[in-house]
Amino acid sequence: MPRKAKRGNGRGTVYFEKKNGKWRWQYVIEGERLSGYCATKTQAERELAKVVADRERGLIKRPDQLTVADAVGEWLEARRRELKPKTLAGYEHLISKHLKPRLGSIRLQDLSVRDVARFQEALEDDGYATSTIKHLRVILNGTLDRAVMHEVLARNPMDRLGYKGRPGEKRAVWTPEEAAAFVRVTREDYGTAALVFALMTGMRRGEVLGLKWDDLDLTKGTLRINRSLVTVNGAATVSTPKTESSKRLLSLSPDTLAFLKEHRNRQVNLALSKAGDWRETGHVFTTSCGEAWHPDSVRTLMHKACRKAGIPVITIHGLRHTHTSLMARRGIPVEVISKRLGHAKISTTMDVYRHLYEDELQSGAVDLLELTA
Repeated sequence: MPRKAKRGNGRGTVYFEKKNGKWRWQYVIEGERLSGYCATKTQAERELAKVVADRERGLIKRPDQLTVADAVGEWLEARRRELKPKTLAGYEHLISKHLKPRLGSIRLQDLSVRDVARFQEALEDDGYATSTIKHLRVILNGTLDRAVMHEVLARNPMDRLGYKGRPGEKRAVWTPEEAAAFVRVTREDYGTAALVFALMTGMRRGEVLGLKWDDLDLTKGTLRINRSLVTVNGAATVSTPKTESSKRLLSLSPDTLAFLKEHRNRQVNLALSKAGDWRETGHVFTTSCGEAWHPDSVRTLMHKACRKAGIPVITIHGLRHTHTSLMARRGIPVEVISKRLGHAKISTTMDVYRHLYEDELQSGAVDLLELTA
């Protein structure tokens, strides 16, 4: 028999279920039961206490009254503390722009597989990127899984609904010749150094802009990625890397090292010429006054540089895709590429760059000059 931890009238119960080895909490609201499972008794008590507090403040509806918008809001609130600020802001935007207007008014218990399938199809018809649709699926699937855990739903309508994205959809990248043209017109320009370095290393925009000289060992030819500069609600914010795998040590090619030394000399000379107008921040890539770049402002630099080089305009993240494409062309193993990109799993690399891996791949840090030869 389950061991129940009894509480006062109207306070709910917490007890251990031997059959699944989990702690269950229960709370009855106007004849409707709310319940869920947790790994530990403490977690179950906390979850129950939150439900009780929310009920007393009038924040909880009966399970049969919950809408998709209500459930998504509860899911986001439950995950708020564990999400990075940029991810949280992104989820809030997607929920507000897409989920609530299209599905929010549907009663949660009435949401069907057909509703979700039509939602995905409508987003595709409106031209939204596969990545946007996949992020929305993460939010909705997490919401529905939580509803199942709390026994508001018997099953998740998305359990059998997959999504592969648009057939043949590829990410915009440059050819080796276009990449070489970009480097020719930007390599000696202090203002575009961050873009050149992103192409040379495949690092994310935030990782490049967050890089400090203390993170570099120019003697050993390595750099340590341990921060990212991102935009949250319009403001530049220092954040930890995207995942644990993103905190990585990168080896640098001889040409990349040479480029960094050239850039450091330009920065020192610029700081001397600015004198009191220079602000020392320790960042590798800065504005002409020493300030860290705002992540959104480098987009304009990118467009200008592309037009100057006479090559197609791609996104800044496209520099990362181009770097990966160039490595794949050289036969570098997907395992090596995955680690250098900071992906948590090789499968992530394969999902994103599957179209690049038609031949067998081989080795680590290589010169951009060699890649574009």
